[in-house]
Amino acid sequence: MPTPVSFQTSTRRNNRKTDAPASTQSVQPQPEPQDTVSSQDLVPPITTIPQESNSTVSASVNAHIPTIEASSGPSSPPGAVPATRSSSPESSVSSSSDSSLDFIMSSNTSTASWVNNGAGRLPTINARHLDPLELFNVFACVEGYYINKDMKETDSQKARNAFFSCFTSPGSVHFFAANRARLLAMNATDYKHAIYRHVLGDDWESLVYGLIFSTKQAAVEDRSFEVLLNIMGAYNSLLTGTPSAVDDSGLQGALYASFTPDFTRYLEKMGVKRSLVYKDWLVEVKKHDIHFRKFVQPELDELVALRAAASSRPPLAPAFSQNAPRSSSSTSRSSFNSNNSRPSSTQSLNYFPIPKWSEVKTDPRQVDLYHKGKCCFHCRTFFTNHQVGSCKFEATPLEVPYCPLTEADISWASDFFSRFKKSITLNALLKRKAPA
Repeated sequence: MPTPVSFQTSTRRNNRKTDAPASTQSVQPQPEPQDTVSSQDLVPPITTIPQESNSTVSASVNAHIPTIEASSGPSSPPGAVPATRSSSPESSVSSSSDSSLDFIMSSNTSTASWVNNGAGRLPTINARHLDPLELFNVFACVEGYYINKDMKETDSQKARNAFFSCFTSPGSVHFFAANRARLLAMNATDYKHAIYRHVLGDDWESLVYGLIFSTKQAAVEDRSFEVLLNIMGAYNSLLTGTPSAVDDSGLQGALYASFTPDFTRYLEKMGVKRSLVYKDWLVEVKKHDIHFRKFVQPELDELVALRAAASSRPPLAPAFSQNAPRSSSSTSRSSFNSNNSRPSSTQSLNYFPIPKWSEVKTDPRQVDLYHKGKCCFHCRTFFTNHQVGSCKFEATPLEVPYCPLTEADISWASDFFSRFKKSITLNALLKRKAPA
């Protein structure tokens, strides 16, 4: 195991030298201590950029590039990888100057778009471009840094310079180095738009505008109207001061277009009118949204689940199955359509129970009639061309109460099969003799 060495500032550029073993005799393994690295070798001195002079800007750009130190940290928002602060007193710099960095990057975050360095610290922005959600998270971290530093004027030159130091990609470093004076001289609105254009891209207005009208209620957390409103409001806040900013009427239209069909029908049922003043309309929708998600939506979800479960079951036996070539007689077709039909979707769903075969076979007379009618004991279809072992159907629910079969029932089913070459279900057989 190589002997650990310490790198000193005076010998940093010299070749590394390690002590070679003097003999080949065995050596007891010793715990390998961690390399001791002087923070002075890793963290270059940070120079303050005078506000009254821009001649030293290029020379001080490197002072804004954070050093890299292996670390791990807690979970962060999407696109961000947290970094742990070093315990070494030299690893962080606390300064009131505009170039104060006060953060350490993680060595494995070079591919992360941005890094959350912890509460009260400036984030590290590695990517040239961010998406709006990442930008919101970055702004939250920067605001936390301002609060931690008790920085009251968050739009001052000092605050802006601190924000510039977050960027590490070459394109961003060059941009702020070349345009620092112009950015520091801008008013608040123009400055924000310049930052949005640099971070989100030249077409940032159309991008954010499109996100407002493409957000759907079904895709947000809990399908909550409150969450949906916050998302659209956050996007629209970026457009403040631009021609693309959406007014109250436009936001109301965007919200309506994003609603699920079920929620739209519910609002109409509850009498919520779009002609209401926007603020009053928001109050009404929020109130009904709470009730809808608590009571109505669970019932609708349960119904969808039941339908999905029903679709996965074996199909019901057809009311009349084709066992032989259909007769071409118009009389036969007319008689078939008038006397027999499958239950329609508009009929009552209050079906009657079908007795189990174990109950039916307790009556020998009924068993004889079932055999005589060539019935499949599983799907209860008479004069069919299959038996229980090969049956792929479920019994058709009864629309009339069950009653024991008679000789007349089997005789009618046999005559029907002889005439139309079709089998008949127990439901159709009982339904034909039920009172109208």
